Amino acid sequence: MTFSPTEAAFEGFRITREKPRAVLAWAALYLAVNLFIAWLAIAMVGPDFAALQAAAKSASPDVEATFGNLRKLAPFLALAVPIMLAVNAVLICAVYRVVLRPQERGMEYLKIGGDELRMAGLILVLASLGLGVVLVTGLAVGIITAVLGLIGGLAPLIDVLAAVAALGVVLWGAVRLSLAGPLTFATREIHVFRSWPLTRGQFWPLLGTYVIAWLMGFVVMLVAAVMFAALLSAVILATGGSIETVGKLMQPDTSSVATFFTPAMLLSQVFSAVLRTVFFTVVLAPPAMAYAALAGRPEAETFA
Repeated sequence: MTFSPTEAAFEGFRITREKPRAVLAWAALYLAVNLFIAWLAIAMVGPDFAALQAAAKSASPDVEATFGNLRKLAPFLALAVPIMLAVNAVLICAVYRVVLRPQERGMEYLKIGGDELRMAGLILVLASLGLGVVLVTGLAVGIITAVLGLIGGLAPLIDVLAAVAALGVVLWGAVRLSLAGPLTFATREIHVFRSWPLTRGQFWPLLGTYVIAWLMGFVVMLVAAVMFAALLSAVILATGGSIETVGKLMQPDTSSVATFFTPAMLLSQVFSAVLRTVFFTVVLAPPAMAYAALAGRPEAETFA
């Protein structure tokens, strides 16, 4: 079996065009959860939230301070991480459901059940696997660089070549396992490595598909974000606001719930939720469409 990289790459755009209500419903869920997480962070961490954000962006973080910050964040993370994991699993399954089981419309393809539970489990497995691969690859690169770096004058070149090789290994593995999500959803069983034989001989078409989808999604997000920022700035200035007001919107005050949840910030969050959901759809639909073609599932070619 084979598939059309171009058709698969633009599948997410087709979904946003033909299923706008579904995409808006997903965006509403994403917005609600994001606002809840923001409220939870400010309520639980309090005035320290801004300081923790600044410390996280520091170019030279203090190890002791970092562990101290993690201890402060631990209760919040214990609640926020499972919530975000669950929501991501629900949204991923919704996109896959449009492509692979269009007849299961339900509440705009949103459900909570076995599919979502299995997807959450798969996310954890793939995240653990990815972390392990990165650590092992990094260690191997470090050893090779240290050994070959003894050759005078070649150390910089060796560092670059080793980094490129490591990135290539990680990218190759990610592409070969990229159909694990659609496969798990379609078969109703968690499968990680069954994606491997399915993607044999399809690395370059799949990579091309994902590159096109990501680039197009990024361009759409960038253009829309610039237009929204310009429009919002113009409205603020026209209604008596100042440049400082626009700047504060870009860096909201997280010292309290009241200072964070301003009308302008809520409007910005609504726009961001829609934009991120569209991007989410654009990059998630191609693997599902590629799986449908490679596994020979003709029902995924049209929407119900």
